[in-house]
Amino acid sequence: MTVGEALKQERKNLNLTQSAMAAEVISPSFYSKVENNLHEINVNDLLAILDAHCIDIPSFFMKIDSKVKTDYFNLNTFTDRVLDIWYNKDLKQLAELQTELTKYTGNDVSFLNLQVELLTFFIKNERNAKLSDSLMQKLRAELFKQNVGH
Repeated sequence: MTVGEALKQERKNLNLTQSAMAAEVISPSFYSKVENNLHEINVNDLLAILDAHCIDIPSFFMKIDSKVKTDYFNLNTFTDRVLDIWYNKDLKQLAELQTELTKYTGNDVSFLNLQVELLTFFIKNERNAKLSDSLMQKLRAELFKQNVGH
């Protein structure tokens, strides 16, 4: 369920019009577009609307489908998993991580994929093995891109 769908469900449960649900926090027109998933509502406005109607905030957020957040990838969890894979030399977990990354569309996806490629290389190869030219090129490009941004 999206935020808009959850708001609509709450509004209907409260037997309110869209204008009443907007609670003078946002315009009824904008609220309608949020309900129909045409606009996103900012967190402060959403919380103000929920508060105005005494809607339990944790319960509301439990309704929201986590799959809606397509650009979210927990970097702390990613780092923990990379370290775990490295220490255990676990190629099965590495393949699972690669599959998960294919579903991620964030700005840093190329950097995360490069980390997985490097990890794959170092787990599968001996210490003296050399990186392929294409992997070296990706590494250079990503390092340059990371340094330019800072």
